[in-house]
Amino acid sequence: MRPLKLTMTAFGPYAGTERVDFGRLGENTLFLIHGPTGGGKTTILDAMCFALFGRTSGAERDGRQMRSDYVEPSVATEVVFDFALGAEAYRVRRVPEQEVLKRRGTGTTKMPPAATLWKRTGLADDAAEGTVAASDWRRVTEALEELLGFRYEQFRQVVILPQGDFRRLLLAKSDEREKIMATLFQTELYRRIEEFFKQAARAAEDEARKLADRRDWLLQEAAAASADELKIRLAGDAAGLLALAARAAEARLALQTAQERLAAARRREDLFAEKERAAVALTALEGGAAAAQERRSELARARQAAQLADLTALVATRRQEEEQAAAVLAKANADLAAALTEKERAEEALAAERRRENERRAAAEEVNGLTALGERLGQLIAAENVAAAADKASRDADAAAAAAGNERELAEGALAERRRERDAAAGEAAQVAALEAGARTAAQQAAWRAEHEKLRGEYGALDRAGREAGQAETAAAAAVETARGEVASLRRRWQEGQAAIIAEGLVAGEPCPVCGSVSHPAPAAAGGAQVSAADLEAAEKGLRRLEDDLTKRRESLSAVRAKLAVVADRGRYLKELLGDGADVAADELRAAAEQAETRLALARKARSALAALEAAVAAAETKLTEAAAVHKAAEDKAGESRAAAAAKRAVLAEREQAVPAALRVPGRLKNELAAATARRDGLEQAWAQAQAAASEAAARAAGLMAGLAAAKSGLEEAERKAAAEQQRFAQRIGAAGFADEADFAAASRPAEAVRALEKAVADYDAALAVARDRERQAAQATAGLERPDTAAAVATAAEAQAASDALVAAQARLKEVVDKQQGWLDQLQALETEAAAREAEYAVLGRLAQVANGQNSQRVSFHRFVLQALLDEVAGAANNRLKMMSRGRYALRRMDDPIDRKQAGGLDVEIEDAWTGLSRPAATLSGGETFLASLALALGLADVVQGYSGGVYLDTIFVDEGFGMLDPEALDMALQALVELQARGRLVGIISHVPELRERIEARLEIVATDRGSTTRWSV
Repeated sequence: MRPLKLTMTAFGPYAGTERVDFGRLGENTLFLIHGPTGGGKTTILDAMCFALFGRTSGAERDGRQMRSDYVEPSVATEVVFDFALGAEAYRVRRVPEQEVLKRRGTGTTKMPPAATLWKRTGLADDAAEGTVAASDWRRVTEALEELLGFRYEQFRQVVILPQGDFRRLLLAKSDEREKIMATLFQTELYRRIEEFFKQAARAAEDEARKLADRRDWLLQEAAAASADELKIRLAGDAAGLLALAARAAEARLALQTAQERLAAARRREDLFAEKERAAVALTALEGGAAAAQERRSELARARQAAQLADLTALVATRRQEEEQAAAVLAKANADLAAALTEKERAEEALAAERRRENERRAAAEEVNGLTALGERLGQLIAAENVAAAADKASRDADAAAAAAGNERELAEGALAERRRERDAAAGEAAQVAALEAGARTAAQQAAWRAEHEKLRGEYGALDRAGREAGQAETAAAAAVETARGEVASLRRRWQEGQAAIIAEGLVAGEPCPVCGSVSHPAPAAAGGAQVSAADLEAAEKGLRRLEDDLTKRRESLSAVRAKLAVVADRGRYLKELLGDGADVAADELRAAAEQAETRLALARKARSALAALEAAVAAAETKLTEAAAVHKAAEDKAGESRAAAAAKRAVLAEREQAVPAALRVPGRLKNELAAATARRDGLEQAWAQAQAAASEAAARAAGLMAGLAAAKSGLEEAERKAAAEQQRFAQRIGAAGFADEADFAAASRPAEAVRALEKAVADYDAALAVARDRERQAAQATAGLERPDTAAAVATAAEAQAASDALVAAQARLKEVVDKQQGWLDQLQALETEAAAREAEYAVLGRLAQVANGQNSQRVSFHRFVLQALLDEVAGAANNRLKMMSRGRYALRRMDDPIDRKQAGGLDVEIEDAWTGLSRPAATLSGGETFLASLALALGLADVVQGYSGGVYLDTIFVDEGFGMLDPEALDMALQALVELQARGRLVGIISHVPELRERIEARLEIVATDRGSTTRWSV
């Protein structure tokens, strides 16, 4: 990371906006930041750390406490930092939580924290911000941690050595130094290799355990102690299955025979049942023979009567003709009488109309006079209409002018209302950025608080699990130690026994098979009970089992402790992030987050509506302008309409003089003319109608007299024909065998009734024939047969079916048992094969996992072994400078053995003192010596990291104080090391008030302190 530009506003002692452009350094890569105590030297580093991580370099003040005391409440505190990472350029801006003046009203309001990260690679314009890479306080921090390769604590130990903390890297614990180096050198791959072997071994072990559990479960499911027992049981059940199959075949044969006998019995029973049904049906039909005979007689009389149907119709026709002729004669008499009466009335009416001739002449003259007045009245009415139209137009114009005035007033009110709405929305929209930051912070705090609460529970559970695992590990270790003692004792006794056995075979003068000596001065003798090789082997196997158990216990304990450390670290990190919020209830934080989101939603809605409201204001202004123009035009038109109406009323007054006042009433003249015309037309129409009615009545009376004579002749002819036809009908009835007309009428039937009788007689005869044939055939079918016992056949078939079903079910059940047993045996065989492969795999992976994860004599994991090698390189690079700065006295050396025996070692650092020839802890160095050693270590670390190009750019280092502890010679050596460092292109910044440094370093950033705040200036 190389700083490019730092802009601070109202930050610490800098009251205004202070810009520190590191580009002013030019080719100078070693510079000094100096000024009076409290002037703001360390604030430069605080601002960088705050911009990157949201925390100050000394970790003693947060961003909220860095607000300048000199600044007015209207100015907001913020830091903008431009920096480069390799070829990429970035800008980050942070605004801490602070109290600022309200936009409206009096008093202050709390501004929530905000942060944004931009990528600015390739941008020459300083005003261009670039592409947003992250926003929100937490996301910006996470993005920068990923880009820089550091968390805040590591950044302070490697890049910035703040006041009082320059010793931390040198004196860091082994595990803390491991974290720093793992991040810097990107050694996560080696840790993943460790984890891979551990997980692979654990997976192989778990798989082997699962296979054993599966085998036990299969045997338990099969209720067998072993696979051999299951095989014996399978053989017996298979033999039983064959026997059941033979019995089931016999049962199926017996069932088939019984079912065939039952089918035959049912067929014979059906024949006897049919015979009975045929006899019953025949008897029923024969019982209806009498009724059938009655229908035959009725049918014969109806057919006889039907032969006289034509004569009956003719008699009825003659009687109807006679009645019609009588009616015609009666009507002719009545019509003639009425016609004569009407003729008399018409002649009287004609005489009356002749007497009204003078009345008809007067009515015609009245119509002519009123028609002449109608023309003058039409002109008057036209004038009245024109004058009325002019008056209406004048009134409409006045109304339109008044309405336009109202519209203008409404437009003025609407414009004022739209302006009020726009101003209110603008005020709300102006708060969106602040509210967004506040909402993000509130949501972030609530999420952190919920996670922190969850971690408390996890920590408690892990702590309990850790104590239990520790107790188990302690017990397992004690058991191993006890077993080791017992094995050692047994091995010693076994060796003594073996020596006694060899001694028993020694012969004086013959060489010993062990040492070859022919002299046997003190042969061993057996003492106590003998220990066999089998006893010793069994004890050693027991020891190995206990050692394996101890290894597993330790792995379990390490895993729990690792998880506990992760949870604790995350909890501390969350607590630091939460700050005061750690003591606030999670529900309160969630409620605050919801309120912030609600307030933000309202502000966003107002911002979204702002453009529409601006458009509404513009539209309202346009509408007001249009309404004013319409109002003026309406006023002008109203004046013109009033003048036109006055002229039309003058014409109307002139024409009123030509028409009498009584006839000026609307409709009066028209009514008078219509009445006169009606009187004239009525008189003329009455005269014409009277003439026509008299002529018509005379003609009608003459015609009716001739018709009366013809009607009398027609009646006489009809009476003669009817009498002759009645006589012929009576003669035919007697000849057909009927006593009289009543007897004939009783025998007569409609054609439909005759057809129904014919069908009923035919249907009966056909049904009787069918029934007799059915009865005959049924009797022939049962001739010589005996009725069967169907119930007994049904019972026999049911018994055979039940027996067959029982055997089939038993066979299926036993078949299922045999199949299951065979399946269990197949699975057991497959499990045994797979278990052997898994055990072989675990034998290799388990050992690799133990070695890679530190279960070796040095207790060094693969990852830590790599870091040890890297630390050796770092120490070598650091010693190149430390030996020079300490005039060859001191050198850094990595310690193989851990300082704390309870923890893994290999990353602790000690000091080799050439003057004493001894090594001692780094904590024994003086303040100045510690400063030189830590500076050398930081520079050496930067050299090695840059050489490995792990993606972390260590091309800048800031040292805040510490030079005042050095004597002139040591100061000269330290500066020489820094000059050498900056010659390689690395930027070195020194913060110090030591006067010698200001004299020896040309590039300086000077801090000028005043009673109104501090400012900066470059001296290059």
